[in-house]
Amino acid sequence: MNTKCILFVLISLTAIDRSQAQTLDPSFGNGGIAETYFGQYVDSKVHDMLLQPDGKIVVCGTTYVNSYDFMMIRYLENGTLDSSFGESGKAFIDFDNLNNYGLAYALQADGKIVVVGHSTTPNYESISIARINDDGTIDTSFGDNGIIYQTTGSYECYGNDVVIQPDGKILVAGKGIYPPQGEDFFLARYHADGSLDTSFDGDGKVENINDLSSGAQPVITLQNDGKILLSGMGGVAGQQHYCTMRFLDNGSLDNTFSDDGIQLTLIPGDYNWPGNIVIQPDQKIVIAGYSGPWQFEQFSIIRLDANGNLDSDFASAGIFTHSINQGLDLLNDVLIQPDGKILACGYTINPNDGYDFVAMRLNEDGSIDNDFGENGVLNQTFSFSESRAVAMAIQPDGKLLIAGDSPDFTNYHTAIARYDAGIPASIPNQLSKGQDIQIYPNPTSSHIQIDLANGSIIDQLYIYDIKGKLIEITLAKHPSNQFDVSQLQTGIYSIYIVNKHGQTFKARFIKE
Repeated sequence: MNTKCILFVLISLTAIDRSQAQTLDPSFGNGGIAETYFGQYVDSKVHDMLLQPDGKIVVCGTTYVNSYDFMMIRYLENGTLDSSFGESGKAFIDFDNLNNYGLAYALQADGKIVVVGHSTTPNYESISIARINDDGTIDTSFGDNGIIYQTTGSYECYGNDVVIQPDGKILVAGKGIYPPQGEDFFLARYHADGSLDTSFDGDGKVENINDLSSGAQPVITLQNDGKILLSGMGGVAGQQHYCTMRFLDNGSLDNTFSDDGIQLTLIPGDYNWPGNIVIQPDQKIVIAGYSGPWQFEQFSIIRLDANGNLDSDFASAGIFTHSINQGLDLLNDVLIQPDGKILACGYTINPNDGYDFVAMRLNEDGSIDNDFGENGVLNQTFSFSESRAVAMAIQPDGKLLIAGDSPDFTNYHTAIARYDAGIPASIPNQLSKGQDIQIYPNPTSSHIQIDLANGSIIDQLYIYDIKGKLIEITLAKHPSNQFDVSQLQTGIYSIYIVNKHGQTFKARFIKE
């Protein structure tokens, strides 16, 4: 392997005031915050959040009842529990009386939820993949009565992330233990019914991907051209790097990415651990996580260009690091605002009272956005002294949702805050009525035809996914008003349109 190691000399940044400066939305929950009890053991944790097209919010993770179980809690758009989901808004899913740990969740176009994590079977740890109906019950048509236990040929294996492809196939990333070298990445693809897709690397699985000394906790996302991006922590010569790979649709490494399909970035310390990976509309790749020595980790964000090279126009030679308390600072999620700014959330150790729930925002060039929070950092307090932020979403109206958990030593609560955060709305509030625009076919698998009132021509077209992420911008005039959407993932999308007279329209369509 033609390994490229980029050594970055750490620059200490001045610690900043963490006092809150954003405005909580009083129409959500209790004064902008919704908290719900969900577990009583230390390992009960929130790991993900899903924003449904109807505005409902699903917080997902792991809890303990009689064993560790998949956990989902669904809220209405106003922050109250949705009584139509599970039992009074809560769904705790147990399979085979095993310990089941849910780490990643994905929403299908039909509203079903795919869960990925790992389960403790009698002989080994196994990747577990399950599917849950829209009402919180188990989808028994998936896999073996609702669940798949996937082994990797190793002693232990763990699922860590999941993505639904435009064709409905399910991509799962994780890690396996492969003696004698240790941990390595694992990638698999399944048909919608839960069976392995053998067109993917011959047997549906990609294992022992590279000759790194270790590979842990990968996160994945899809490019619009169907290529797969995976980023995890990869070891080379005893040092842990940000390890980012790109795969073709058939499961082989894409050698046009960083020359050999693999890009390694080293920020000195014991860890370079990605929390999430996103793609900007210009196809640049943003990865957020944490780096540094054990117990002295700091926030880190790297940006790569579309070819897999560090982007020299971002922060310091493509790398941003920041420390708040000179202790444990971790980022778990990252997203791109419609205006191109970068939002990330996580938690930090407060010397006085434990974990603190934080978010931060960067400008497009990687500098701290001092208009967000207090000097670029937002700190939020909940009912209990400790709290962690793990996932974010931007609603179509521009409001920011941040989800996590808040424990009081023995009792764990979901914690969601909604902010009027000064984010440009994905879809403006004042738009033309639905009868002024027609989209067909809808649902579609390839193209959409858009007809506007009075036959006006589209001048600008903006497409957003259900998290409010800007997916595509089209500035050229299209006399036919027909657009190719075949490369979009399966799901529901919002469109914001400006015609040549400056009039605005909005609509939604379903990509099959």
